[in-house]
Amino acid sequence: MSNLKGIILVGTGLLLVVIGFITFFTINSSGAGSAASRVGVNLGATLILPSIICWVTGGGLTLWGALLLMQGGARKGELQQIAAAGVETGAVITYVDRNYSLLLNNRPIYSIVEYRYRDMMGREFVNRADNVKTDLVIRNNWQVGSPLKVRYLPANPTKSGIMFAEV
Repeated sequence: MSNLKGIILVGTGLLLVVIGFITFFTINSSGAGSAASRVGVNLGATLILPSIICWVTGGGLTLWGALLLMQGGARKGELQQIAAAGVETGAVITYVDRNYSLLLNNRPIYSIVEYRYRDMMGREFVNRADNVKTDLVIRNNWQVGSPLKVRYLPANPTKSGIMFAEV
C-alpha cells in the first residue's frame, strides 16, 4: 500500500513542480507581461506566488512519496527474508477491520489484520498487517479468534508476516 501511495504522491508532486515552472517561465518570457504592464498589472509578481506554492507543495509531496516508496521497499525486503528464512507457526487474529486510507469506489481496498503468535521459546508476540486485501479477508471469513498461519524470523521473532495461499 505504501508503494501505491508513494507512486501517487511522487507523480502528483512532480506534476505540481512542472506546473509551477511552466507558469513561472511562461509569464516571465512571454509578451503577456508587457501587455499586462501597460494596463497596470504586474503579472510576474501576481503569478510568482502560485509558482512558489506549486514548487513547495510539489516538492513536499514528491519527498513524502519518495519516503513511502523507500519504506515499502524496505518492508518488501523484510517480507522476502521472512518467506525465505522464517519459521511457520499458528496465530490467532486479535483485530480485523477495513483500512480506509485507500478507497476504490468508496470501498476500502485493504484491511488491517492484527494477530498473536508464539515463537519456539513460547514467547508471545503481536503484529499487524495494514495491507491485507479486503476481498481475501471476506473470502476467508477472517474475524477475531480465527486461526492464521504466519512466519517469523527466528533471529528476530518480532518480525513476522501472514502466510497467504495466494500472492
